[in-house]
Amino acid sequence: MNHHGQTVKGSVIGPVRRNGGTRIESTRCDCGAAHFTGRELEVLLEIAAGKTSRAAAMALGIKPGTVNEHIGNMNAKAGVRKRAELIVMAIVQAIIVMDEDGVVRWGGRACVRPCPHYAIGALPSQS
Repeated sequence: MNHHGQTVKGSVIGPVRRNGGTRIESTRCDCGAAHFTGRELEVLLEIAAGKTSRAAAMALGIKPGTVNEHIGNMNAKAGVRKRAELIVMAIVQAIIVMDEDGVVRWGGRACVRPCPHYAIGALPSQS
């Protein structure tokens, strides 16, 4: 369950968009690390749930090429080359978390590298 109280198996979690998709508002801090944008986080959750670029694009209401562009941008920020490496990094950094039931959700942060503002696995306060 995320800070909005929503849990969806195999899909992105966040407030509903007008086009039927979902939206994550990225949480930025001043740690100096690169941060994923809200849209990049949405794409990350879709691919971490096992969706292809085409399926992720359909879920988000964008084109597959745009999904691939977001993945390329995230790979560059994270210093990785493959989707699997990106997903592993996101799990290790608690950007995304997977429940024991296989539900993929946003971990509440967007920092690409370890950040002093978040303990691994801790959600930021929502004030």
